Amino acid sequence: MNKKFSTLLAAALFGTFSAFAVAPTNGKLHQIKIGTEGTQVLSVVKNKAKTADSLVVVDAPKSSDIMKDVYKKSLWKFASSKVDNSQADVWTMTNYATGSVLSLDLSKEGASFVSNGQSKWLVSADGKITAIKNGDTYSIQLQYLDKDGEVVNAAVEGGKTRVIVKKNNSAEAFNIAKPTSVEAMTADQINGLYGTSSVLDFDKNLDGNPIDGVAFRAVATDDESYVNVRLNSGKYLVVDSAQWTNTVNNNVYFKLATDALPTEPAKEGSVNPAVEVELLKNGRAADFYAFKFNLDIASGYVVTITPKGVPTYKPTTPEENKAHAGMSYDVVTTTRALVYGKFANSLEVLTATEATGDKLTDAKATFGVVDTPDALDADYTYYVQFYNKYKKNADETKWLSDSRYKKYEYLDCDGAKKENAKASLETPAYMWYLTSEGSLKNMMAEETDTESLIEGAIILINEKEGVYAFGTDTVKLTKGPKVEDAKKMGYKVVTKADEVNGALSFRLVSLLADDLYMIANNGTMYVANSELADAQKLKVVAAEVAAEEGEEAEYATVGNKVVKPVYYITDRLGKKVLVSTDSNYKLEAIESENGSIENENALKVSFLSMGKDNQYKIVYGDDEESAITANAASGILEEGAKCDDKNVIFEFATQEAPAYGAPAIGHVQISTMEDDNKVIANQKDGFAALKAEGQSILKSDVYTQDTLTMWLDTACLTFDETMPLYYISTKTFNAEAETRNFLINPANISAAIDKNNEDPDATEIENIYDYASVAGEDTYRAAFAAASVCGLDSIAIDGDTIGLMQLNPAAIAFEVAAEISDEAYRIVSKLHAENDEYNAEVEGSLPYVESETPLYLAQLNNVLFWTVDQAKAEIFVINRASTPTSNEGIEAESSVKVIAGNGTVTVQGAAGQTVTIATVLGKAVANEVVASDNATIAAPAGVVFVTVNGETTKVVVK
Repeated sequence: MNKKFSTLLAAALFGTFSAFAVAPTNGKLHQIKIGTEGTQVLSVVKNKAKTADSLVVVDAPKSSDIMKDVYKKSLWKFASSKVDNSQADVWTMTNYATGSVLSLDLSKEGASFVSNGQSKWLVSADGKITAIKNGDTYSIQLQYLDKDGEVVNAAVEGGKTRVIVKKNNSAEAFNIAKPTSVEAMTADQINGLYGTSSVLDFDKNLDGNPIDGVAFRAVATDDESYVNVRLNSGKYLVVDSAQWTNTVNNNVYFKLATDALPTEPAKEGSVNPAVEVELLKNGRAADFYAFKFNLDIASGYVVTITPKGVPTYKPTTPEENKAHAGMSYDVVTTTRALVYGKFANSLEVLTATEATGDKLTDAKATFGVVDTPDALDADYTYYVQFYNKYKKNADETKWLSDSRYKKYEYLDCDGAKKENAKASLETPAYMWYLTSEGSLKNMMAEETDTESLIEGAIILINEKEGVYAFGTDTVKLTKGPKVEDAKKMGYKVVTKADEVNGALSFRLVSLLADDLYMIANNGTMYVANSELADAQKLKVVAAEVAAEEGEEAEYATVGNKVVKPVYYITDRLGKKVLVSTDSNYKLEAIESENGSIENENALKVSFLSMGKDNQYKIVYGDDEESAITANAASGILEEGAKCDDKNVIFEFATQEAPAYGAPAIGHVQISTMEDDNKVIANQKDGFAALKAEGQSILKSDVYTQDTLTMWLDTACLTFDETMPLYYISTKTFNAEAETRNFLINPANISAAIDKNNEDPDATEIENIYDYASVAGEDTYRAAFAAASVCGLDSIAIDGDTIGLMQLNPAAIAFEVAAEISDEAYRIVSKLHAENDEYNAEVEGSLPYVESETPLYLAQLNNVLFWTVDQAKAEIFVINRASTPTSNEGIEAESSVKVIAGNGTVTVQGAAGQTVTIATVLGKAVANEVVASDNATIAAPAGVVFVTVNGETTKVVVK
């Protein structure tokens, strides 16, 4: 240390304190309490990365928790040292439970432990913990947050307190205190965390110590300060009447032994009359089996053991001794702990005595590692069968058969413990786990639930059958899922896999019919007999979102952290959300322009598993007290109770989605999902783009409905039966030619030319269409090329006939965009790769083969290109169009006007004509002859197509 630092440190030390008011004790454990009452303490948890401890504020653990991690994590071992020539102590603080040294990064305010951080701390007389670095003081202090996570000046209700380290002198004044020793541990405290065996490790190997490293259980006695020590062999620790040979002084030192603990007293007349206490039938007093366990927590959980009494020999004459052999030892109460020392044979021995004033040392031990019961694993859940065959009658005068025998224990929907002849293997309500207190608790039981516990000392009865005693209850345990897996089984986590074509439906599970699906009528939800195809198409949208991009949503939990995701139910397009109104359920507008759900009446629901595949209750409310049920008479969905058992269970219902669509051939306009009226178009330069009616082609020309209309036709249906192939072509710009312009994948044109080996400019062609500089690697500009179909498997481009469908650049397929709709598509062209195994002399060998990677049609700033990245693919909808007129490129005058309104379409100038209104999916929502030149027709919100005598107009209804 340099002199400057030493001087500053000394000044800080002597300026801050010269003597401790309450100094930490070197080498001892302390709690760092907050405030004078100490209701909160500093503890540790793992940081978010699970890589190190982090300093946190927690509620002070209870004295009943002294053997649990929650208590041990609140303990810090203070170790002092000197720095340079300073006379004050500098402290290192080590967490007792984790062994981690309090080492913080002073450059950050965080409280996560780091290696090579600041680990030497100054502790002032008033409990302030600081450090000095480069002349600056850093303080450990508290920071208070409100319920919204904003920093405030003091603790507020609903907020939280966290620990930070900051460069200033505003350190928190902590109350640093040693934990109080436990004068007499209870049997529950001594026994393992699962109510099972404990082990004591003594600090010395002593002769005559029958319990060092031996598994035992503590058994409560009538005197709450003392316990019996029962070894797993069934024998008990006892102070024996045999003595160690002692030539050092006149004191008597008794040996320790193990023996049975009889419950019957000695026979009448067998005990020496001089003995004042009642002896057991083996001649020992019950007090010889009783021991007090003192626990010094501050010294590192050090145990000393004091017997309740030691023997004293009562006979005064040989005749008395002979007459009452073995029944002549009375009890002398002692307050001396078990001690050790050297006797005549120079061995260090463990002994019990009432004597004081000698030089023998208290025997000290610590608790060893505690394991869970044999064949039980705390990482797993268990199905619990009640195995008590008999029970006492009401007045406990006789035994009766117990009707619960072999039935499974579970919690019903109200949280009450019940029995069932069969277990629902997929339901956490039937799963029980081992708590740290040694009881069995249901996965769905709340933390405050003490009524449903199965508790008591665990005794293995039949390991093969899995039969155990928990106190007075006998149960059979069958291993179930892991606890971590069971946490995900109580409620459904909805994923994209549950949707097909971008939506799903719900089917009511009913004995009346198996085709009762949710339907919407004027927005009101009900169930009715219908085909799945006609059921209301819905989406399930998570109400929780990830805190940060890429992180999983932090779901709400119930019981033993059973995940309970919360969702909104919306219509297929996400425009409406399910609400509860007047005891019914309706789909109402989300009331947001950006797609977020802002309708204050929107239901937040969860899907409670029924333990059967794909069967759930749709529950909601703060305490899940409500569930969606169906009225048996009307079918209208109504509010019911979670515990209802009729017309309340629903299944997720979806249709199988085709991998590739098979749209009908004909005149079409192919648009995107955007409401901008743009469709695939053939530009004058031959490239493909998205254009709308009225956009300029040349200075004197604009795109019209006719020039934006394509002909969709089948290509080779024998290429792949599961992947129908199509051509998209147009006569725009070559109306008089014999050829048509086909949408092509230029990468395959290059492959074809290279294969034919006739065009020296193949590389130049590849360069023309290469779009990598704009859209990334493996991208090609989409284009239209003049071509003609010549035969089943051939297409001619610029006079070159491509006779292999594998190399056909115009053949495309429509991959169903199932997450959107079964009538929404990604346009796909197979990318062809060079065949390394091509052999011209082998019949059927091809120079190019189909690649596993297809190309997808995408757009960037309305420019169409092909890419291997499906994520960039544009989603298209095929809209039926009328046959183009012969003079393509000239917009026809029309006296009919179509005007979109709020939920309506107004058609002007069409009196006496047929008006058809269809959605983007082709579903007709109106088809009528209008009687007025200013007719208003109801229409759904979104993009619709209005056709008047074959002329179609696309508008957006609000």
